[in-house]
Amino acid sequence: MLNAFYDSIHTTVGPILMWVFVLLMAIEIIYVMVKYLGSADKK
Repeated sequence: MLNAFYDSIHTTVGPILMWVFVLLMAIEIIYVMVKYLGSADKK
């Protein structure tokens, strides 16, 4: 039972969480770049 639960986490939930965090980090990096580089042009 525990082995099946462990395998299901590592084959389904793990990659999904990894891609969610990768996408969130990419969005955050793009947002920070646009915020700071865009504000530097307005000054």
